[in-house]
Amino acid sequence: MRTWLLVAAIGCNSSNHGVVDGASDSASDGASDGEAANDASYDAPIPLLDAYVPALPVVAWHDNVTGNFEIYARQWNGTVWAGLGGSESAGGISNTVGDSEVPSVVLGSDELPIVAWSEYVGSISQLYLKRWNGTSWQEIGGSATDLGVSQINGVTTGAQLPSLAIDHHGRIVVAWQQTNTAGRLISCLRRWNGSVWEELAGSASGNCLGSDASAPSIAIDVFDRIVIAWSQSGPSICDVYVKRWTGTTWEALGNSATGNGISGTQNTGRPNVLIGTDGNPLIAWPTDFTLFDVARWDGVAWQRLGTPAANNLCGTPKPGFTLDPAGQLVLRVATSGATFRWDGTAWQPRPAPSGRYSESLARDGDGLIAAWPEPLGSNQFDIYVQRWDGSQWLPLNHLNVSNTPTGISDFPSIASR
Repeated sequence: MRTWLLVAAIGCNSSNHGVVDGASDSASDGASDGEAANDASYDAPIPLLDAYVPALPVVAWHDNVTGNFEIYARQWNGTVWAGLGGSESAGGISNTVGDSEVPSVVLGSDELPIVAWSEYVGSISQLYLKRWNGTSWQEIGGSATDLGVSQINGVTTGAQLPSLAIDHHGRIVVAWQQTNTAGRLISCLRRWNGSVWEELAGSASGNCLGSDASAPSIAIDVFDRIVIAWSQSGPSICDVYVKRWTGTTWEALGNSATGNGISGTQNTGRPNVLIGTDGNPLIAWPTDFTLFDVARWDGVAWQRLGTPAANNLCGTPKPGFTLDPAGQLVLRVATSGATFRWDGTAWQPRPAPSGRYSESLARDGDGLIAAWPEPLGSNQFDIYVQRWDGSQWLPLNHLNVSNTPTGISDFPSIASR
């Protein structure tokens, strides 16, 4: 039985298109799992990391080396970061006229990577997706042409902040943020059923899963129930909302989709979701640039792990969030890089990777892995990766992909197996 650990990614204000995300994941993990930075006070780029055990990481990112942003990818083969069918070359995976931004990557049931991103078709971004089949990158059911997966019409801004996951039948599930015709943010979702990109009980039409809902993060439990968490904008604060797919409808877990959701009366940043060792969802979210909260669904109610932290503004990047090889929760604060491990009663500080401004953190074989965009000069970034071997963080080389004086290698998303 597979266990997918999704971390969705949050983006930054580096794009001139405004709010973007990738994965985080995202991702995502979006994305882990992508995400956007709505608050202008936070300008650092944020990567997404998503991992599957054992190892052989695949990393995707966007880069403007050709003049507009395209999606690129490489795989670590134990010695170097190698391209997959030209995925590291000019144009990369996307190779389009418009800007392609903020990818989210996962591994499919065949262990081959799947990448989703925001593709600007004119002034509107659609959600595009391609899958590596071992020899080439292919779209799935029109997922990388015209309206793509999102199929958005009649809005001023389109799909952003993709979050990817794969269920135990190998079906691809992708969530994203978009605006509705009234200009309000909504969180939407589709699933590939082998023939079409289906919505699930209205998850990709009307207001999708709810109005004023942004930065979705998804994970799938052992019963193939999709769990989605998002940032819900209220009259004065942002709350964390959660819903779960039953197979026929979207259900709230306790008070997770009404009032102040699972976060209470505090103001929160963007959430991240994973499935715990007991099969129940855990949600982490930032409360300021150094603090965070975590809640676990025990089947009856939401239980806080640790003491609730201070309030914060909406839009703070989500923390990296995963399980280590021992099954213990590990969390990395995106804006500081500080890393913590839950010992059963409290969050204990742990050694942290070198890079800051990154929510990318995931299990990788017998260790952990982290990625971040490293500033190399004025308006130039390269992507660095480190792996935790149980005693220290060791470099896993770096991706030298910024080949122009103004090249930006940004918003990396990593999947590992």
